[in-house]
Amino acid sequence: MGNIGSRAQFEWHGKTYNLIEAAGCFDCWDTWRIMLADEFMNPIVILPFETPLGSSSFANPNIIFSNRNGKPEFIVSMFMPLEGNDLKEFGNLVYSVDLPPELGDCPTETS
Repeated sequence: MGNIGSRAQFEWHGKTYNLIEAAGCFDCWDTWRIMLADEFMNPIVILPFETPLGSSSFANPNIIFSNRNGKPEFIVSMFMPLEGNDLKEFGNLVYSVDLPPELGDCPTETS
């Protein structure tokens, strides 16, 4: 990876994880991706985010847990830079990830 940037730490089932923005090469804004890492910042996987129009460059990850209307979910937000994304898709991106009820115990945000 060329650059490491913003991080968002959270706990899930007693383990600490981090979402990290990481670039594939130095000063290549179109290669920013979001990586899942463990509590020691060891990479686990580059998350395969892609929008319907094929945008794939993301930065500034944030994550919170919600139990909206009794349904457990993660709310994730990121910034989509102009570089590496469709011209119709850049700026802030917010979405939710529904969790199966059996996995819905409340994780903890740590940063």
